[in-house]
Amino acid sequence: MVTIFTMVFGLVPWLTSLNSVYADSSSVTASRDSWINQKSSQSDSNHGDDDDNDLLVRSESGSKNKRALVSFDLLDLPDDVVIDSATLVLHTKNDPPTSRNYGVYRITEDWEELDVTWNNKPTTESSATSILSTNGVVDDEDMSWDVTSDVQNFYDDTF
Repeated sequence: MVTIFTMVFGLVPWLTSLNSVYADSSSVTASRDSWINQKSSQSDSNHGDDDDNDLLVRSESGSKNKRALVSFDLLDLPDDVVIDSATLVLHTKNDPPTSRNYGVYRITEDWEELDVTWNNKPTTESSATSILSTNGVVDDEDMSWDVTSDVQNFYDDTF
């Protein structure tokens, strides 16, 4: 399985518009996902098999942060595919009514959907692959990030 990046916000993750010279567009659904909670009473809890399918994210003072992790398996793509663009699409739910930035960060080490917790979370790149700024009016809408460079590099096995 190939881990592409950590998402910092989302519900129902999928990678869309994975375009190639051989097809107009393809979609790749997440092969694994989980969310992690910094809160001390939850920092060893795993949420990889939660029934509600939500990926929770929060940035809050007092060590109450939550982060979503998502992985996409690119091994089934043809060997000769050319990736023109790749877009990560997430659907918001209960988004706060304030302006904020949502970043996508590439995970740099392996993690397991049913084992990952805040206390054993994988490392990520320090710089975001893509950042989306909102004006606080995006609740219950799709949000999109350009992740072409990460997808191409994983496909080319250059990470």
